[in-house]
Amino acid sequence: MKRFKSISVSEATFDEVVHLTKILLPGVTLSKAQTIETLVKNLEVETFKQHIALLKLEAEEKRL
Repeated sequence: MKRFKSISVSEATFDEVVHLTKILLPGVTLSKAQTIETLVKNLEVETFKQHIALLKLEAEEKRL
């Protein structure tokens, strides 16, 4: 189920989102909502990858 909400952002942020709609996925123009959703999902994936890398590093340090 999708929820439609409004958010307030600075004009510079809005302009950046508009710019990203055209370059985030080459050959496709995303809607502003799709752009924000893509950015958030990618951030979640990167954060998860960083967390896993940290856990691996901590486990390796414990072995030493």
